[in-house]
Amino acid sequence: MQINRRKSERLEFMQSCRISYDGIIVKGKLLNISTEGLRLESTLPGLDINKIISIEIDTGVQSKNRFIQIELKIKNLIQNQGCFLIGGQLLSNFDVFRHWLEQLVNKFKSGTSHFMQHLSAHQVHTA
Repeated sequence: MQINRRKSERLEFMQSCRISYDGIIVKGKLLNISTEGLRLESTLPGLDINKIISIEIDTGVQSKNRFIQIELKIKNLIQNQGCFLIGGQLLSNFDVFRHWLEQLVNKFKSGTSHFMQHLSAHQVHTA
């Protein structure tokens, strides 16, 4: 995991996830999270703006909170070489998701919670 600083900050890692929408369930990887959105590596047929997707992230931590499930209404979608940059509005479990991200950031490097300040209360933005 690393934090890249460019115009927007990006938290890079590779977490297994399961993505579901419109009765479709696919496995993928959550590659990074930034102020631009979530970058996913997966095959996502028929994915489009204004769809609501569910993303179940495997945190890899052996506990009752091993899996975090969020719902995201897609506002922006960019596809590039098998990866999708998805921006939109988080509809559920924002606090759990934010807490998990904060733990990752703090584990990686103390004092980097500046990254978290860029995530507004219920939005993952795209440029």
